[in-house]
Amino acid sequence: MAIFFGKFGDYADKLPRTNARFGHFLCEIRTFNATALKYELILDMPISNTSNQFGSVSKILHWLTVILIFVTIPLAWYAAQLPNDSSEQVAKKLFAFSLHKTFGITALGVAIFRILWAVTQTAPNLVGRPKHFEISLAAIVHWLLYFSIISVPLTGWIHHAASTGYAPILWPFSQNLIFVPKDPWTSELFAGFHHVTKFILLAAVGLHIAGALKHHYINKDATLLRMLPRNPSNFPTSQRPKWIKSFSIAVAVWLASLGVGGFFGAYPTQFSHEPETAQTGKNSDWTVTKGDLRISVTQGGSQILGEFADWTSTISFDPDATEGVVGAVKVEIATSSLTLGTITEQAISDLFLDSKKFPTAHFQADIIRNEAGYRAIGSLTVRDTPIDISLPLTLLINQNVTDASGKIIVQRLDFGVGPTFPGESFVGHAVEINFSLTATVKL
Repeated sequence: MAIFFGKFGDYADKLPRTNARFGHFLCEIRTFNATALKYELILDMPISNTSNQFGSVSKILHWLTVILIFVTIPLAWYAAQLPNDSSEQVAKKLFAFSLHKTFGITALGVAIFRILWAVTQTAPNLVGRPKHFEISLAAIVHWLLYFSIISVPLTGWIHHAASTGYAPILWPFSQNLIFVPKDPWTSELFAGFHHVTKFILLAAVGLHIAGALKHHYINKDATLLRMLPRNPSNFPTSQRPKWIKSFSIAVAVWLASLGVGGFFGAYPTQFSHEPETAQTGKNSDWTVTKGDLRISVTQGGSQILGEFADWTSTISFDPDATEGVVGAVKVEIATSSLTLGTITEQAISDLFLDSKKFPTAHFQADIIRNEAGYRAIGSLTVRDTPIDISLPLTLLINQNVTDASGKIIVQRLDFGVGPTFPGESFVGHAVEINFSLTATVKL
């Protein structure tokens, strides 16, 4: 590049100076020429690999990967150590995890580009005449590194996509992945994979660094130096061995490591978590055969869906009544059975529902029928705080089977839920409660 612009500059010197603008243009050419020559001398290396050295692109991608690894992993540890006893602390913890995920996605993109670049490039020969076992070990470690720099951020991304809420990736695109469902079991499974592959990555990085230091300080060869700018290229080399054997061993080590993770309980033991079927009380005229009790909150600008797995209901209802009180309903909810994405622990802690001190929430109401339809009018009690509720009901009655559903929005602070989070920067005030159930009359 510098040679080209140098020749063009020499040619331009012979042209007549017709005006000041053209003269200014020539000055810019000379300045660009000098700058290009300067950086060419500093880098002193080709863009692509050769049989004797790595090119500038390979070196930049290598050191960019190093930086991202040594930023992303400590960020996860730092975020995990942060307290979450106040809204300010939770916001700080949330932001730290968001940074971790964002750097992780960046590392995944760099890793993919690095591997694609490596496929198109010549693999430089080995420095010196290393021993056979050292060559094999280095090749295995390199394969493990390639596996890890892809799998660690990818499994973390899948875990994030399968979860709801908490620490969004800091980018304008979707937080979801097309083929990844919002599913607690999937989220937990890939959280386990992410945890195990992280240790494989750390082990491979440690061995890689140890090997580089050995070459530099014990062997005193150019293995480490040739990853730096202006590296020497006139050193003895030997050809690399076939990759199939080292690749096969790396795959075996990889699978064995994942197996060890399973042995120590890194993955969920059940295929899927199915909520318990809603139970019906003894004094009920109706038996609930299936039902769901869900909530929806807003956290960090994202909607989080939650579900109570353990609740019982007592229902009396006269479908033939046309006006007034036509039935009654009583529901008891085990607050500890709530799952709410990745913030379940915070939701049932003393910061919010405090399920240890207040293990049960209650809903008790009369079922009223008028010209507008059905409505349950009564009270909802959370954290021993009752609030009057008027819940619109949709009832589809088919002989002895009734499908019922309803939805209402309440304010969490009315029940004393999350009083240390009076603002909405971490979690919104509004909580949407909705249910659906199928009940059959007792004969």
